[in-house]
Amino acid sequence: MVKSRGRTALMHAVEAKDLTSVSTLIAQGANVNQKDELGMSALMLAVMNGDYETAELLVKNGADVNAAKKNSHTVLICAVLSQNSKIIELLIKAGAEINAIDNDKMSALMHAAANSDGYNLSVLAEAGAFFDLKDKNGNCALVYSILNKNYEVTRMLVNCGADASSVNRDMKSVLMFAAESGERDIFNLILDRAANINLCDYYGQSAVFYAVKANSEEFLKSLIERGADLNICDRDMQTPLMLAATSGSEAMVKLLTAAGANADLKDKNGNCALDYAIIVGHNSVVKTLMEITSDAVINSTAFNLAIANGHADIVKCLIERGANINSLDKNMMTPLHYAAEKGYIDIINLLIEKGASVNAVSGEGKTPLMIACANNDPGVAGLFINNGAFVNVRDNFGYTPLMTAAFHCHDTIAELLIEFENKKGVKKTRTKNFEEALIIACGSGSERTVKALLANGADCNFSHHQNVTPLICAARSGRASVVKLLIDSGAAIDRFDASGRCALHYAAMNASCETFETLMSAGADISLKDNKGETPLDIIKSEGNTELLQIIDKYFK
Repeated sequence: MVKSRGRTALMHAVEAKDLTSVSTLIAQGANVNQKDELGMSALMLAVMNGDYETAELLVKNGADVNAAKKNSHTVLICAVLSQNSKIIELLIKAGAEINAIDNDKMSALMHAAANSDGYNLSVLAEAGAFFDLKDKNGNCALVYSILNKNYEVTRMLVNCGADASSVNRDMKSVLMFAAESGERDIFNLILDRAANINLCDYYGQSAVFYAVKANSEEFLKSLIERGADLNICDRDMQTPLMLAATSGSEAMVKLLTAAGANADLKDKNGNCALDYAIIVGHNSVVKTLMEITSDAVINSTAFNLAIANGHADIVKCLIERGANINSLDKNMMTPLHYAAEKGYIDIINLLIEKGASVNAVSGEGKTPLMIACANNDPGVAGLFINNGAFVNVRDNFGYTPLMTAAFHCHDTIAELLIEFENKKGVKKTRTKNFEEALIIACGSGSERTVKALLANGADCNFSHHQNVTPLICAARSGRASVVKLLIDSGAAIDRFDASGRCALHYAAMNASCETFETLMSAGADISLKDNKGETPLDIIKSEGNTELLQIIDKYFK
């Protein structure tokens, strides 16, 4: 009778280890090879239970020793996974297929290796199991024993003739796995039998790369002694030396270079091993490589990255070596630009001391001072100003450092620049800078900067491009507090721009109730028409803004 999950009475008896019931059911003609919904037979259940007597009884009564579950685990594989030697021997004697594989293309021997089961592996080997079958990823039994860092099983496989030069689907060799394991005995065992130590995997990396990644000087020495190629390049044109430089292992770097690794080779991006050490900030490795690298000019990209990463000691070392402190990258950025971006005052001081130009201009027309202003770094900005940075120079967008600070609402820097210009600036230039900065500050809503500019002579009625005034700019941006500040400073309320719109028009368009009421309370004329003949009231009515209409009613009752 079929039970739950397709289990028969025989299967339930096997599960219960009820040998008497199993014998009775067999005698009554029970099908010993029927499977449940998972493809499990009575024999498999006995095997997985480690029940030798029941397994033996089933085998004697015709149970299929090569039956397989839905995942293709055969009875023998199930026995290996259960690590039951007696049952394994029983199945082998009964004719179980030694080299049958499951859905992952793993054989019983491979499972034994994966389980570090040396005894049963030897049983399978004596029965004729193949050592070099590969799973779906191309890995053989040796790989599994190495992954488990099991020297005894690895030695057993090698002594039985397993191929120590086998590679998987990614061309990763057994030797590479051995190096990766970090296990000395396993590595030496495989190295002594590897056919080609310079074989490269899919990514172009040889065993030397793996020894470096394992940070094993011993493995690396052994490979060098056997003539390994130290200048092999992987798919990115990286060498083992570059990898060692990145890891920061001075000992590995010295070992490689002493054995002939070429420190001048470059990767696909033009970086050499020294550049890698510079980029990651390994000071001792940088010094080691600088002693042996040719006198080529220091890579400006690496120099800039050392600066950007704050490696002050390396920056100093590279400057002494002759790095160009005013070099330009593809964006026309200098080292000082990068130092300004990160705010590293010690590096900035060092660069300025060595003659870096504080007024160098990037591809966007930005000076280091402008970068400091954008980043809200008053200390760095002050340092540049005190070292002769131009405060009125403009970038490609027409912004001065003060305008940059105003745009970002960086009030402390804006006040610093205003104070400096009042002391040192030319009046005509200063006035223009202040007034344009006022327009920008009104738009960004920086009330503190607006107040500072007005207090230092900026005209609150200054008319900029398209006749835009500070008040119009503040109203257009919905900056009610700035609008009030400007009105209190004497800003003309009804001035209009090139489109004929005044501040009240823009407050109406933006539905800014606070700004609108501030203007109305100051006496703004609601009847003024723009170039299209529209008044602020027309705009409000067309938008159906009841809140603004209520404000108007309040002033015209």
